[in-house]
Amino acid sequence: CPSVGHFLASCSSHPSVPSRTPLQCTPPLHSCTSAVVELNIASYNVNSLRRVGAPTILAQAIRALRIHILCLQETHTDQRGVLRCQNYSRYMHGDTSKQGGLEVWLRHDIASCVRSVQHSSRILRIQLRFTSFDLTVICVHAPHEGLSPQIRRDFWESLESTLKQCHHGYYLLMGDL
Repeated sequence: CPSVGHFLASCSSHPSVPSRTPLQCTPPLHSCTSAVVELNIASYNVNSLRRVGAPTILAQAIRALRIHILCLQETHTDQRGVLRCQNYSRYMHGDTSKQGGLEVWLRHDIASCVRSVQHSSRILRIQLRFTSFDLTVICVHAPHEGLSPQIRRDFWESLESTLKQCHHGYYLLMGDL
C-alpha cells in the first residue's frame, strides 16, 4: 500500500520533539506515543447526484478544497459499490427508490487503507487502517420528523449499535442528523 500523500503524522518517543513521517496504511500497526494527522473532511446533503456531470463537478470542487474525506447524503441514486471519480473512490450505498442514498468519497491515497465497508439504508460505515491508528468513518442520514416514531427509533438504535462497534482507534460521525 503506498504512503498517504499530504498527510503527516508525528510519532516520537517524546511528544515535544515530533518527527514528521508520511502516514502509511500497511499492517502491522506500529506503536506511537503521539500522532498528529491533518485531514480535511466535509459532509454535504447533496440532494441528488443524478444530474449529468454532477459527480465530476463535485470532484473538482473537493479537490480544489483539498478534501480528503467527504460524506454525502441524499445522493438520490440507486448505485451501490465503489466507483472511481477523478482522484477519489466513491463508496456508494444507493436507495432503490432513488430518494435517499449515501456516499463516502475517499481520496485515492486513503482509499487504499479501507479494511471494511458496512451499510444499511441510513448508515454507511468504512473502517480505515493506517500505520499508526485506525479510523472509522460513519456517514448517516437520520429520518426526518415526518416519518413514524418507530422508523426514527430504529435509526437511533442502529446508530447506537454502530457506534458501539467502534472500539478501536478513532471515529468520525458525519451526516444529516
